[in-house]
Order: sequence, then C-alpha cells, then structure tokens
Amino acid sequence: MRRLGLPAPTSTTPDSRTLVALLSLVLVGVPDAASAAPTLTLEEAVTTALRDHPTVTVARARIGEASGRLVGAETYPYNPELELEGGARVGSGQASGDFEVGLAQEIELGGQQGRREAVGEADLRAARADARGEMRRLVAAVHLAFADALEARAQLEVAQDEAALAGELLELARRRLQAGAGTQLDVNVASAELGRAELMVGAAIGALAEARAALAERLALPPGELPMPAGELAPEDGPIAPVAELIAAAQDNREDLRALAALEAAARARGELARAGAWPNLRVGVYAGREGGAETLIGARLSIPLPVVSRNQGGVAEADAALTRTRAERRAARLRVTREVVSAAERYRAELAALKALKERVVGTTAENLALLKKAFEAGKSDWTDVLVMQRALFDARRALVATSAQARRDRLRLDVAAGTLAVPTADGEETR
Repeated sequence: MRRLGLPAPTSTTPDSRTLVALLSLVLVGVPDAASAAPTLTLEEAVTTALRDHPTVTVARARIGEASGRLVGAETYPYNPELELEGGARVGSGQASGDFEVGLAQEIELGGQQGRREAVGEADLRAARADARGEMRRLVAAVHLAFADALEARAQLEVAQDEAALAGELLELARRRLQAGAGTQLDVNVASAELGRAELMVGAAIGALAEARAALAERLALPPGELPMPAGELAPEDGPIAPVAELIAAAQDNREDLRALAALEAAARARGELARAGAWPNLRVGVYAGREGGAETLIGARLSIPLPVVSRNQGGVAEADAALTRTRAERRAARLRVTREVVSAAERYRAELAALKALKERVVGTTAENLALLKKAFEAGKSDWTDVLVMQRALFDARRALVATSAQARRDRLRLDVAAGTLAVPTADGEETR
C-alpha cells in the first residue's frame, strides 16, 4: 500500500495501514488485494482469449460449415444411373426371356453449376468476415473488461490512501485532545470517518474482485483464476485522425460491412441460379438388350421436360426480394457505421478535454494539498468540519480523475471499434486491422 509521505502516528493503537491490511485479509484472504495475484498484461489477455474462448471455436466452425457448403456446390449434383430390366415371355409358344441394360445421365442446361459455386464462394466470404468480426468483438470485450479492472484497481488505491489519511488524522485528533487543544467530538468524528473510509476500501476490494471475475470470463479462465491487470489506466496517446479518414477506414475495415457485401453478392448469385432453374434438365442415356432370346437391341434415349407450367417463378421472386433486402441492409449499415464513427470521435474528443482539465487541477497538487491539510489541522488552524470537507473533496477529485481516465480509455476503444482499426492478432502472431 502506498505511503502518503506524512509523519507516522505515535500512538500504540494500530495505525490505519494495519487496519486496512486486516480488512483486505478478511475480505480476500491476502494483505493487499492489488499485489498478491499474478499480473496479466493486455497483450497476454488478448492472446489468451483468442486461444481459449469458445467464441473463436464457434467462428472457425462456421467457416468450416461454409467451406463444406462450397464443396457441395462444386460437386455436380447428378450421378449417372444404371438401369436393369428383365422379363419372361410365356404363352402358347416357346418360353423366352427379355432383358435390357441402360446407362443414363441428367445434364443441366442453364449453367447452374457455376452459379451454385458463385453462391458458395460468396457465402464463404461472408462466413469469414463474420468470424473475423466475432474475433474483433471478442478482442474489444477483453479491452473493455481490462479497462474496467484497471479502473477498479486504481479506485482501490484511492480508497486505501483515504483510509490511511483518515487513520493519521485520527491519531492527530487524539494527540490534540491529550494536549488540550482538541475535543472528544473531534476524536469521535475522526474515528467515524476512518470507519467510513475502511468501508469504502471493502467496497473497492469487492468491485475489483467483480471486475477481475468479468475479465476472467472474457478470457475463458477457470473460476478460481482471477487475473490482476497490469499497466496504466490512461488512454493511449496519439492524435485523432480526421473524421473523414476514420469513416473511410471504417468502410474499408469493418467486417460487418464486408459480410453484407458478400451476402449481397450471394443473393445476386442466387437470383441468377433461380433464373437458370427455369431451364429444364436434359436426360440422355444408352441401352442394350435382347428380346425373345434372339434379337439384340442397341439404342439411345433423350428426354427433356417442357417448361410450360413451372419455370421456377417462386424461386426467382424470392431471390429478387432477398437481393433487394440485402442491398437495403448494406446501405443502412453504411449509414449506421458513419454515425457510429462520428459519435465515437466526438465523445472521445470531449472526454480527452475533460481529462486534460481534470489533470491540471488534480495531478501535481494532491500531495501538496494533503500535507497542507494535515499541517493546518495539527496546528489548530482548521476545525474538524473544514478538515472533513477538504479531505472528501480531495479524494473525490482523485476518484473523478480515475473515472474520467477510464472513460476516456473506453471511448478510445469504441472509436477504434467503430473505425475498424482495433488490432486483432492473427494465428501467426501478427496484427491486422
């Protein structure tokens, strides 16, 4: 637990750090919840999730399913047919036997084979884009859970520091009472404030455990393994690209748009396949046989249905409607993606501005203000009410800084997701965007 650089209390009563450590021991079984567990970097967390999470298995299985359908589409659907026919002649004359052997093959005339392959290839591209999108969403979820855990860890540190200060102020109040400069009411209020701070430590420990459990779930870790995130909470530094560039990147990189483009191509190919289905299939065959035990027959057969009534009208109408729907869905998705990028960029810029302003007012002044607060109280220049107000204001500002940093990190993540620029490691360890 971090020290604040303040003088240690002289009383034999256990100080606030001991009390907070005991509270941590009761709640989580370790003296310091933020340092006992093994740490995990964000890169390690992403690698673990992409290796172990069932979402990845499901995504790859869908690619396998689409690949299987493509194999089926590339295979000619009609096998040759072997026909055998036999019979006996019975009656007033001499009995004899007839038999015939034939071989027939059904042939498509409308080019359906190539169109089925086009449908299968488009479906496979859509499945790959969907699978890539699932992996990117998983990576984004890991980033978000990691940020939540970092925020909970930072808030625990703030709560521990506040409890430590409350304990030191309690010791000062006791010393002032012994010196005749303070009152018992000051001691009682200081003791109550320490109790409140210790309760906040307990709540922060619980929040951190909950955030770590959520992170473990994203990583598909066993229930007993709660990873402790390592790293800084602040969002990544770097300029924000112009909105027009972000929108262009989203139109190029977003897997949902790629999947919809592939689905539109598949719908177009299905329409062509449906129209090809109006063509009848030709059936050709050859045969050989013997009649009456003496005559040998060799010949060929040719048959073709007449498309007078059924010309696959229903299939054509359904395919046309599906193409219209997928085109509309793709246009709507492009509009939605544009809105998401613009909204995410504006939110991130606003959060960065708020974070910058808050840092200027909090960072660099906290330690100084805490020292001034303690000196004023020790010298009797501030009564307990002033001390209490200033103490809570200082730590509320630190909590706000932590929360704003976390929100800026989340907003940056949402912008990267919206623009399709969130890096996703591939199987060989490289990153793609």
